[in-house]
Amino acid sequence: MVPAPPAAEPRPPGTPRTRRALWAVGFVAVSVVVVGIVARPPAPRPAAPGSPNFLLVVPDTLRADGLAHAPVISELARSGVGFTSAVSQSGWTLPALASLLTGRYPVVNTQAGGVGLRWIPEQARTVPTILGYYGYLTAVFWGPNVGGFIAPEFSTGFAEVHVEQDDRVDPSIQVVSWLEQHPHEPFFAMVHNVDLQFVEHGAEGGIDRVYARDRGTLGEPEAKRRAVAAYEANVARYDAALGRMRDALEKAGLLDHTVIVVTSNHGLELGERGNFLHGTTSETNLKVPLVISDPLQSHPVTVDTVVQTIDVAPTILARAGIVRDGAMAGQGLQALYGQAGPAYTERPVFSLCGKYNISVRTRRWKLSRINLAGKYDHLLFDLLADPGEVRELYSQGVRPDGDLEKLLDGFWDGRVAESAGTRATWDAPLEVALRKFGYWGQIEGEDGKAEDGKGDTKPKAGPAPRPAGPPGPTAGPPSGPPAGPPPGR
Repeated sequence: MVPAPPAAEPRPPGTPRTRRALWAVGFVAVSVVVVGIVARPPAPRPAAPGSPNFLLVVPDTLRADGLAHAPVISELARSGVGFTSAVSQSGWTLPALASLLTGRYPVVNTQAGGVGLRWIPEQARTVPTILGYYGYLTAVFWGPNVGGFIAPEFSTGFAEVHVEQDDRVDPSIQVVSWLEQHPHEPFFAMVHNVDLQFVEHGAEGGIDRVYARDRGTLGEPEAKRRAVAAYEANVARYDAALGRMRDALEKAGLLDHTVIVVTSNHGLELGERGNFLHGTTSETNLKVPLVISDPLQSHPVTVDTVVQTIDVAPTILARAGIVRDGAMAGQGLQALYGQAGPAYTERPVFSLCGKYNISVRTRRWKLSRINLAGKYDHLLFDLLADPGEVRELYSQGVRPDGDLEKLLDGFWDGRVAESAGTRATWDAPLEVALRKFGYWGQIEGEDGKAEDGKGDTKPKAGPAPRPAGPPGPTAGPPSGPPAGPPPGR
């Protein structure tokens, strides 16, 4: 395996800064396709002969059970590797995508009042950054919502940035055209160009708003039925688009050299607990599909081990023959489906959504710390006996073996410590976009009261102050296996 690249890659002199202009165009309210292409200097390390291509497909808000309406993805799972218990690091897009691209736990925003933070810290190396260092052509395909313009640092490391501004356009068109034209060199392409929760055109067409509107005229049962049916139709349409991407790979002679990975940033509640939303640590928000179709895989495998979306990044790097970045908290998954690699260790899953909504999950237990109407509280569920999270146990005095509260404290303190110094001021257009798509409240904190840019990291009401927990950014979850063999080919 080859070593991970140096910790920092300076921008070569004269390299165009196209992404900033691309992001600005994203606010234009007309249908337009924007492409930003960064002039690439020669890669510091050429790709090894026979290096595979990667197509990472990440439809927004695809639930784990959504594959029932996705025959193409289901077939990829049946003929490749399907994971039945994949869990995201967040129930909303920005921290979830950051973890997916870096293999690290998300930072936490302890600021408010229009002052935010970089979701991908400057010191973090993303998968496209690392693969680009080793000669990969890197491209990303964003849709009209979050990824395309609200958080431009998610395009860091991609040599090509493609944005489709019209959510009515077939999401496969740009990708298929690119695959037909792309030069024969190893590539890493990420596709996050559809938001399945938007069941009608435009930002006002979110499933929660459509459900609320229909409930007032059609009644509760019919409104719910229509909302769920609309979501399932979205899943089926995107699944067909993915089929066209796969067919384009085959037509271009690339399918036998391309690893296809399908997952989601997070799920979506479809009427559970009366909600049609995401942005919480409920199981319907955190459980996501994970499918790997690898030409090297000689037989299908179904994996029931609890895995995490932070494991995707080191898995891709390992398949490319690159040593895992030592800062990654994720582990490579190859050993779980019979390929060479370090043994996988199942460990607690830590997730966060906003300032006061964090959780730790084992195979059996799930403990969340949340802010409900200004009150800081805990929720505990036995997932083996109650996978739908109906019977809350913490309020009944149940305390599982193992100190989940201490683990949660350590995770939170580590996130706060690592988030220090990542703050960035957001301008007026970005605030408008965040408010439009419902993210501003998430960033200010669920109580929405902090307005001075000095958001409090501790609850203002509720139980007595919790123990400090282990100090430092590495507190809480384990860091995963060693980085791998010494540098060298």
